[in-house]
Amino acid sequence: MRKKILMSVLSVILALSVTAGLTATAQVQMTYLAVGDVCGLIDTSTGIVTIDADVEGYEGLTTDVSITINLQYYDTNKSKWVTLDTVWEDFYGEWYGEFYQQWYVSPGYSYRGNVYLTAYYFSIAEAIIMNTQTLVY
Repeated sequence: MRKKILMSVLSVILALSVTAGLTATAQVQMTYLAVGDVCGLIDTSTGIVTIDADVEGYEGLTTDVSITINLQYYDTNKSKWVTLDTVWEDFYGEWYGEFYQQWYVSPGYSYRGNVYLTAYYFSIAEAIIMNTQTLVY
């Protein structure tokens, strides 16, 4: 079961873009969350999108971390990003976590990973949101 989030006053949201194949790193000065990384790749020969994410808190202080990955496509009719699928991994009792997911996608669309990285100190949470670069197929 997914842990309910009580967001602290110190919650921060960052939106970053990255080049396909490169990792975006956010080093933040937060109390429980230290570093977040996301990477998005698309294999145009197979139509497989891979989104990889890491979250790092502080050893001895951060009690849990979690990663939520939203695969999104750009809807040109609505001019907005639409979530196709959501996956997550919770790392209870850990201050570091790494998670990736792969999807088969249809040609003719633009995709991205919209990733929530969260670090907890018991029921207090700090989160950042990071986006991969647009992946065109």
